[in-house]
Parts: sequence; C-alpha cells; structure tokens
Amino acid sequence: MPKTNGSNLTDKQEAFALKYVECNNASQAYRHAYNTENMKDEVIHVKACELKKSGNVAVRILELQEHHREKHEITIEYLTQELKNALQLGKDEKLPNAMVSALKEMSVLHGLRVEKREDTIISHEDRLIAMREKLAASQPTKH
Repeated sequence: MPKTNGSNLTDKQEAFALKYVECNNASQAYRHAYNTENMKDEVIHVKACELKKSGNVAVRILELQEHHREKHEITIEYLTQELKNALQLGKDEKLPNAMVSALKEMSVLHGLRVEKREDTIISHEDRLIAMREKLAASQPTKH
C-alpha cells in the first residue's frame, strides 16, 4: 500500500481526509477518493463513516483541521467576538431569532451546551458561516 507524507495512510485514505476537511461531508469525500460507481448511496455512507472513524484516518483529519484553523487564524477568541458582533447586530435590527442563534452558538463554543449530532462534525467556522447566512436571510430587504 502506498504511503503519503509520512502518515500511515494510503493515497486514497489521504485523498479522503483532505476532501473531508474541505467539504465536511464523509460520503462526498469517499466518492472523491474511491471508485463508487457501482455502490449504493447507503453503502457509501456506511463505508465513509467507518473510514472517517478509523484510527489513522481520524487522526489525520484532526491534524488537517488544526492546520486549517491555524492557517486561517480561527481561534475561540475570534469566533466569540464574531458571535458577539452577530448578537449586537440582532439587537440593533430587532431580530430576536438572530440573537438566540448567536447565544446558542456561543454556549456551544464555550462548552456550556452540547449539541447531539449523529456522524456529523460541524466546525465552529462552518457554524459561524451558517449563522451569518441565517441572519442575512432574516433581515428584511430595504428598498
């Protein structure tokens, strides 16, 4: 089995890990790295989840995610400040749903609230992007 960049992964496992960090979707990453032409979606999903959780692959995904956070300077402090800004914008625009969303995200970010999700890892950056999209969608259009 060919190895890549000093890890104990095959080329396909490395491709899976890289794609997973890029898209945050195990099935999509599996389709990218492996030949899935004759596989059912359910089988792809199961194999992708198993691969994502396997020892060396899981460690590699964590390494890549950490590198991504460092590269983009994503810190708890940065995310907290952005969430505070979103909370203030919600207050200013009188959007209680946006305020509640910001507070919920802050509570999750700081470990005060745990979200239960099955086979899904959502990064704090993705949460922030989703929250911004919700906030923008909830704002009335100005003419």
